[in-house]
Amino acid sequence: MNNMNGFFLLLFGFILGCANNTSTVSSSNDGTRKVGQVVWHKQEMSDAQKIASQTIPAGQARVFFLRALDKDGVQTSANVAINGRFQVSLQPGHFSHAYTCAGANNVSVDITGYKHNDLTRRLVSYDLQAGKNYYFGVDVTSKGVILKRLKDDFSLKIMQKMTRQSHQMSRVASHCVAVPKKAMVEPQKEPSKQTKKTPKQLVQKEAKKRVQRVTKKALKK
Repeated sequence: MNNMNGFFLLLFGFILGCANNTSTVSSSNDGTRKVGQVVWHKQEMSDAQKIASQTIPAGQARVFFLRALDKDGVQTSANVAINGRFQVSLQPGHFSHAYTCAGANNVSVDITGYKHNDLTRRLVSYDLQAGKNYYFGVDVTSKGVILKRLKDDFSLKIMQKMTRQSHQMSRVASHCVAVPKKAMVEPQKEPSKQTKKTPKQLVQKEAKKRVQRVTKKALKK
């Protein structure tokens, strides 16, 4: 009986050890994050100009969020979401990009340190066209978060010195339903309107025909 108890204790300790190993979370200074056997980079050097020049999937728009490098602390990271789906907890000196379906999109941004996890607060709606890049600046101030649309050239220039902030997988939905093209319908031609002739006009027409017949007979003789 004692041997059996010892066996179960050993087995239970082995299972706990395995569970602890698979749930271990670690981070390194280079931005690499590891959870169990899954490893990904939270941040990496990336060419924003190259990303912006890549082909955008049909029916989608590409959205960039960028935040200038300042002295704000880690707790001032800004949670960015599109249509209620988390994209990034943006830190100073970083940018992030995502693909979203063209049309009306609700963008929200708020300070991570508030810890409310409400991705629908501070919603701002934008109408995004398919096949286009959009750039938004994120700034955290003492009065809250500011989200502002930026010009393309200005954004690409300042992103040259930024690091791309990434996650294991973007939560923003990009599976878009293609909108069918409207069939071209040729306009129907209206039937020509025939004016109805008066009795007087009919008599004149018949008289003219008689004159023509008489003239033809006289010429033949």
